[in-house]
Amino acid sequence: MNTNAKKSGAWSDWEKVYERVDDDDREYIHWIADDAVETAREYAPDVEKDRRERLAREYATLYILWRRATVDTFERGMGLVETYDLPDGGTVTAPKANPTLRRGLDISGRQRTIAKELRLFPGFRDSD
Repeated sequence: MNTNAKKSGAWSDWEKVYERVDDDDREYIHWIADDAVETAREYAPDVEKDRRERLAREYATLYILWRRATVDTFERGMGLVETYDLPDGGTVTAPKANPTLRRGLDISGRQRTIAKELRLFPGFRDSD
């Protein structure tokens, strides 16, 4: 069982998270998504309206997932360890990054892809 998913929810599919968030998070998602739609309408008019709205909602929901992954990463700490067996029969313990850190980076990468398509930031507006 993936206990990270249970703890932070960061491993969940963004659509499932969108369906299950509390009212405060839903309001925040709508605020971010509405802002993204307005920006995209101006700077990415070539993106079809339904796609623009879906991507904006995904982008905003991913923010909630990214925030959860980040909190989990630093709340549980980077100090996880893993023990390896050596050929001579001994063992060695080595530091291991919290797996949720990787998930946070994946989420951030997807957000960047969406931001680029919707041209949400000035650096993405001249990149065609």
